[in-house]
Amino acid sequence: MMRKYFLFILLLVLLQCAMGQNNFGIKAGLNLSDQRKEFSTPENVNKQLQKTKPLLGYQFGVFGKVGISSTLTIAAEANFSLIGSKTYYLTEDQILNPDGKDHYYNDKLGYIEIPLILQYNINKLYFGLGPGIGIKVFSKITNFENSTYSTPFYKTMDAAGNLLTGYRFTKKIDVNVRYSYGLLNVHEDNNYINVKNRFLNVSLLYSLK
Repeated sequence: MMRKYFLFILLLVLLQCAMGQNNFGIKAGLNLSDQRKEFSTPENVNKQLQKTKPLLGYQFGVFGKVGISSTLTIAAEANFSLIGSKTYYLTEDQILNPDGKDHYYNDKLGYIEIPLILQYNINKLYFGLGPGIGIKVFSKITNFENSTYSTPFYKTMDAAGNLLTGYRFTKKIDVNVRYSYGLLNVHEDNNYINVKNRFLNVSLLYSLK
C-alpha cells in the first residue's frame, strides 16, 4: 500500500512537471552509508552492536519539482541508490592465526529509492524534509575472504525520513545534500536481529526544463 502511494505521487509530480512550468531533470551523486546492526540470542536477550564502518556508494536517477507557492516546492525523485556498510568479521582461522588486522566485508544493498521532499526556498538556498521508501533490487556481501555472496535475508521494502539542504547555482544546475535515516528493520529476523539503513548523499542536479 505504501509503495503504491509513493509511486502515485511520484508519477503525479513528474506529470505536472512535464505539463507545467515546473522543473524536472536528472541527478547523480555519491552516498556515504552505514547500518546500525543489533544482535541478540535466545540465551542472551541483551542486544549487542555489530562493529561497522561507512561504505562509499553512488546514486543516480530523475527528479521533479512542483512549486506550490513563492517559497514552497514539492520535490519527488526516483533513484537507484547503492548503500550498506563495511561490517567487521572474525573467522576461526583468524582466531587461530591472528594477523593483527581488523577484517571487514562489504554489505551492499541496491534500492530503487523514492523520496518525497517539501522544500522551503530562500533565494537560491533551500531546505527540505520528508519521507521516502526503498524497493530492494539486490543485496550481497563482497570482500568476505575474497568471495561474494547473495544475502536473501534482507526485506524488499524500507522506509526513511529525510533532511535536505541545497543551493541553486543556475536555473539548470544545483547541488544538494540529503541525510536519510532508516525507520524500519530491514532484516527478515525480527526477533534477534535489527538492521537499519542510513546514508548521506551529495548530488548534482541538472534541470531539463
